[in-house]
Amino acid sequence: MAVAAPLLVAACPGAVLIWALPAALRRGTGRLTHGRILQAIWTVASRPLNATVIHGIAIWIWHVPVLFEAALQQGVLHYAQHASFLGTALLFWWGILPRSGRQQAYGSAVMHLFFTSLHTGPTLWSDRRDRGRHESDMATGGLEARAIPIMIANGCSGCHTIPGVPGAQGQVGPRLDSSLADRVFIAGVLANNPENLIRWIRAAREINPHTAMPSTGITEQQARDIAAYLYALK
Repeated sequence: MAVAAPLLVAACPGAVLIWALPAALRRGTGRLTHGRILQAIWTVASRPLNATVIHGIAIWIWHVPVLFEAALQQGVLHYAQHASFLGTALLFWWGILPRSGRQQAYGSAVMHLFFTSLHTGPTLWSDRRDRGRHESDMATGGLEARAIPIMIANGCSGCHTIPGVPGAQGQVGPRLDSSLADRVFIAGVLANNPENLIRWIRAAREINPHTAMPSTGITEQQARDIAAYLYALK
């Protein structure tokens, strides 16, 4: 939304897009866009302050945990989420970008842009983190939120350094961090994929009798939860 929306507003492709429509639909669209009610709503909504508030509301409403998780799970809601992001971003940039025939308050535009960047910045990091967690859960069949107590109870922190796990500063085994997802092999013997990682977590010595990694004997679901956590670190 930080790249596509301002470029679309600066290009002003509306007229060209309307002319690409069939004649009947083009006339109907023209009458709709020139209607007094719609023009009055647009005039109010596109004022810089109003556009900034509307865009901010759209972003933060979709980041309410219940709605955010629902959008990750349901395709229709996911499309609606991004449509609202793009639509309100277009409104925002329309309100602050300079245009011919309009007096431009550059100081006000900079203030609105700064405020929007300030409050949307954390959501970009949150989006990346939450989508990473969702993808790892889907790939492994686990739930990363359950993994930390399992790792602590089974002594993983004694041998490995694992970000986010209290006391996990072990030096015996390899560091388990964001580099795990990019490794070609697991322990040098298995191709790096979710099913192999789950097998290794449960029964490492059945795969390689000479490894220092013990066979944990945890359940398959517990191993899936741990794998989800480790892949979500990327």
